[in-house]
Amino acid sequence: MAQPDMVKIYVYFKNVSKTTEEARVEVNKSVKDTLEILKQENIADSNIQTISLSYGIENEYKNGSFIYIGQKAEQTIIVTVDGIKTDTKKLSDILDKLILVDNITIRNISFDIIEKTELFKQSRELAFQKAFDKASQYAILSGKKIDGIKSITESRTRDAYISQSNILLSQSLEYDGEGGSGIPTGEQEITTQIAVEYIMSK
Repeated sequence: MAQPDMVKIYVYFKNVSKTTEEARVEVNKSVKDTLEILKQENIADSNIQTISLSYGIENEYKNGSFIYIGQKAEQTIIVTVDGIKTDTKKLSDILDKLILVDNITIRNISFDIIEKTELFKQSRELAFQKAFDKASQYAILSGKKIDGIKSITESRTRDAYISQSNILLSQSLEYDGEGGSGIPTGEQEITTQIAVEYIMSK
């Protein structure tokens, strides 16, 4: 188990107006306000990425048919915030400011760990030790001894993986109106699964 040190915030903007241009202008204004907040919080431009941008028609399904509402503009950006392990208020401070922007929805936040190399090593060591302990017990129970290892196979396609905590904002963000958001980061599980084939003899 390890505490995450970075988070990705998925920010969604949407506006419905009479024309596409009006909707686009409103969304651009919200995006501009958001970028200004992120700049003030020292978030680098390289940590902000637009992943979708679209314009279209907004309809509402009612009484068995679709009713035209207006023209819509939508945009989604991903904001990567690191250093949340050392600065425990960094994430909550950013979210408290973002939720005050018009036409904005925080769809989810995803915690992760930037550098996992050493964690992967520890995970593999623990997995191997567990396999050896179990094999040793079976050897004793069967009156045999371990002479060597025939094969070691990882049952996952990657060295190890970190379970993502995709937390919906409605479930994780408690806003008290005074700039206080509670964002529990918890811990992430680093898991390695291996199969070890031992050679045993009497």
